[in-house]
Amino acid sequence: MRHIKLGILTLAAACLTYTGCREEDPAADIRLANITEAVVATSTFEVLEAAVVRANLAGELSGPGPMTVFAPTDDAFQTYLDVTSKSAAIDKVKTLDATTLGNILKYHVVARRLKANELTAGTVATLNGKNFTVDLTGGAKVIGAGNAGNAAKVTAADVEVSNGIIHVIDRVLLP
Repeated sequence: MRHIKLGILTLAAACLTYTGCREEDPAADIRLANITEAVVATSTFEVLEAAVVRANLAGELSGPGPMTVFAPTDDAFQTYLDVTSKSAAIDKVKTLDATTLGNILKYHVVARRLKANELTAGTVATLNGKNFTVDLTGGAKVIGAGNAGNAAKVTAADVEVSNGIIHVIDRVLLP
């Protein structure tokens, strides 16, 4: 997975050098990436990266899409895993059952491009075959079946990548 980071940096440098992308646009390299590459390139998704690798989902999230991923931050994983550091969360993810972890991660993925302004209150079908609930009261929130009373807030919306959209959330959703 680390070789992907080098590829993204190379693509970003090529973009800056040859196509005139504005250097002050820090998201330029992310827009060139697919979901897996964007997760690898983003420092707040290191635990998510470890989880994607453990669950063997890197290829699927690199596919043509379109997909929407509600991506939990490292802090969200630390809370879910009840650990106090990013490195402890990564270590713990590496010991989890890959199938169970894959089902949890697929619960964060919708098999269509879904921008924030297209979110409507109600249920949304996920790649693991279960639904989560969207609540728009006081800002976009996503509630997994196992998260009753603990809605995940969308903290950054509409990160566009080549094969979909990423919305950053502050909790891990549980099916």
